[in-house]
Amino acid sequence: MKKAPFKTLIILLLGTIILSCNSETPTPPTEEDVIAYLNNNHQQISLDLAANTNEFSVFDDHFEGKEMILLGENHATQYNEVIDTKLFQYLYRHHGVRVYLGETSIGMGYFINSYINSGFDGTLQYIMANYSGSFSETLHNRARLVRLKDFNLSLPENDRITYMGIDVEHQVTVGFRVFKMLIPKPSIDAPHPNDIADLIQEMYNTRYTSYLEVINAAPYFHEKLISSQFKDSFQAYFPEYERMVRILAGIVTKVELENDPLTFDTKREQHIAQNLAFVRSTFGNVKMYGKWGASHIWKRQLSDNYKTFVQEAIANATINTEQVTSIPIFYHNSYYADKDDDFNPRPIIFSVSPNMMNANKESPVVLFDLNEQGSPFKDFMMLVNGTTGSTTSYFDMAFRFSGSQASKPYAP
Repeated sequence: MKKAPFKTLIILLLGTIILSCNSETPTPPTEEDVIAYLNNNHQQISLDLAANTNEFSVFDDHFEGKEMILLGENHATQYNEVIDTKLFQYLYRHHGVRVYLGETSIGMGYFINSYINSGFDGTLQYIMANYSGSFSETLHNRARLVRLKDFNLSLPENDRITYMGIDVEHQVTVGFRVFKMLIPKPSIDAPHPNDIADLIQEMYNTRYTSYLEVINAAPYFHEKLISSQFKDSFQAYFPEYERMVRILAGIVTKVELENDPLTFDTKREQHIAQNLAFVRSTFGNVKMYGKWGASHIWKRQLSDNYKTFVQEAIANATINTEQVTSIPIFYHNSYYADKDDDFNPRPIIFSVSPNMMNANKESPVVLFDLNEQGSPFKDFMMLVNGTTGSTTSYFDMAFRFSGSQASKPYAP
């Protein structure tokens, strides 16, 4: 068997090995240890959407008891959308997942949730139009949303999925449109309270279709909603007060990040973690699943102060380590659609040689178990790095995709 160089194996497959070794730190695994273990602990996953999803059942012990399961992808490559569909449906049926945690804003998530619960094609057209120019503007992402809708409408009405976006408000006009939709309509029996009636009228008068009006008004309305003067009145009158505050905060954060790109990554992750806390406070300990860019769940360590939103959420006690599973995807001979170059195919640079995950080389998709008996990863979990050599228990699995083609752009 031809073996990958150990240095390449460790750098590309596992990230950075723990540097702060001392006399109490176990000896790092050898190349032979890693390859032998992976050869014996994997499952081939079919790309056939009609195939039985029970192929995931060998990983049930890793899914059991988890309240947040995240798939870490490189955007705009075709296998992502198929595996997302299959894994989510399996987790719904067998592990009680009921919330799809989307890498999209609260505003866009509101419309996606409306679409998957109504099936109204006009809503899908609106969603895709507002994804223009983003990685989500692909035929394969649209097909994924249609499958999610079809699956959801096949379920009992009282046991359907809720789709929640928790990213910053990238599409600020969509976010403000939802904000206005959530304002209660006045009636004879329930008029707008006198102390906030003028503010509510200002909200109505702000055009959500005007980007400039929205970005100028959002900070003002956000300040008023959380101010000591008006907070109690807004909380009492707005049933969706917390969601509305988070939408405005997302618009404010989006504009701040555009003006200060050096802080974009850190502040964005912090904002996502705050939105996750909102979801947890709204739904309690509901089980959640989502497909996210890999950098949000494990990949980057930009500085000692940078944390992914998962790390932020754990640090803030929004969720604990034992309740989280993050599943990174490694790619071999695969391509993504570059949104900054007319969606032309580009090779995925952070790739994996088939020898690094040698099992079932002929299979396009393999899921590896990283945490079984004899695992070399238990003491050296190299998917999270830092100056202190942190290890984690929530990376139990990893996918290898081989031969995934770039997603095709969506053209209405």
